[in-house]
Amino acid sequence: NLNFYSYDKKPEGIRVAKMFGCNAYTNIEKVVAANISAVHDLNSNGFSLGYAYNDPEKICAGEVDHNSFYPVVIAAAHMNNEIDGQKALKAMILLDEIRGRLNESFDLSEQKIDNDLFGGIASTVVYGALMKATPKQIENAVGLLLSHYTPWRAIKSGTYELADSLECSSAFISEMSIL
Repeated sequence: NLNFYSYDKKPEGIRVAKMFGCNAYTNIEKVVAANISAVHDLNSNGFSLGYAYNDPEKICAGEVDHNSFYPVVIAAAHMNNEIDGQKALKAMILLDEIRGRLNESFDLSEQKIDNDLFGGIASTVVYGALMKATPKQIENAVGLLLSHYTPWRAIKSGTYELADSLECSSAFISEMSIL
């Protein structure tokens, strides 16, 4: 259910944001899913690996994948006028730092879980912090995300990847992370 609101009539008390290239507001979870899907689909940088600087024996555990999760921060900025450019950039760095730290310690592919799970966890933590959630609320949100929305690696477990489905797990898990 996409309810569009005009740019000059942003409704109070309703969680809305703007899609990239659009002046209309709509439901924040739909905006995040659409924007992450677009960013992931257009991203040509590939993926990087989790790296442990302080442990030369343990170079990498898992892949970090694309930096598709920045639209979560942008959506939070649409919701919270206290988030300026500097705070948004710091939040994006924190998002990648959380993903990298999780990947340097645990390889999700060994469990047949898509690496976007770490992006969902990072999105939940960063979005919660930006929206002034308490630590307990963030912990509960991460618990709900882990117990209900773990993306299995079905599209990557075979010899070939389904290229048209690659952005789906990023979009879906981020959509759930901000609900």
